[in-house]
Amino acid sequence: MTRTTVRRTIAVAAVLGAAATTTVLTTGSAAAAQPCAPGQLTASLAPGDPGAGQRYGYLTLTTNTGQTCQLTGTLPISLSGAPRIETVPQEGTEVPTVELAPGQSAHVLLHWTGIADRADQDVPSRITVDVHNGHISTPWTLGSMDASPEAHQLRYGPVQAGPGGIGH
Repeated sequence: MTRTTVRRTIAVAAVLGAAATTTVLTTGSAAAAQPCAPGQLTASLAPGDPGAGQRYGYLTLTTNTGQTCQLTGTLPISLSGAPRIETVPQEGTEVPTVELAPGQSAHVLLHWTGIADRADQDVPSRITVDVHNGHISTPWTLGSMDASPEAHQLRYGPVQAGPGGIGH
């Protein structure tokens, strides 16, 4: 190797090293999305595809601000106006982190039964989901739920990217 070739190689390596350092510093200085707070989200319900007494629905959370935020895992859910119904998170599922850019949605799949006599059913008035530093609530619009001693649970899974509902 000649001295000129060695100098050129060192110069190229120095430029590439500086570029890599700049990339790392730029990437490292970018702020990570913060957890979604109640004021950043709106909640809505959509029906799922029922069958054989099984009922499904989707709780959709949509960002309503100009900020990106994150939802992680299985968020606690509760019902108002249905004291005999217990809410139960689905076990053994992955706990994803969903990053929501402005206007994007995430959803939670809901599952319950609805075949009991009217005396053994409740109709919740609201569904509430806990998020970072508070909660979001929306009216329950998905009908009655079994509230008998044998069947009285609303089961729900982790947050998933995208809006919920049939065909989404």
